[in-house]
Amino acid sequence: MSIENQVSDGVIIEALHKNNQQIAHDLRSPLSALNFVSSLNPELSEDSRSLLQMAIDRLQDMANRLEGN
Repeated sequence: MSIENQVSDGVIIEALHKNNQQIAHDLRSPLSALNFVSSLNPELSEDSRSLLQMAIDRLQDMANRLEGN
């Protein structure tokens, strides 16, 4: 593999990494808000709160995987 190809591959990998970090960050902001609001809403049933928390946790796991955590 030539030096040019290696540099090009490195640039692509770095761009993908930065993109993944931005997506993960963009996911976490609304997830934090949802988590906060759900904890304050007394009208949510325990089942609804549990379902919402599972969805938040799943999306948080996706964000972590995007960042390689």
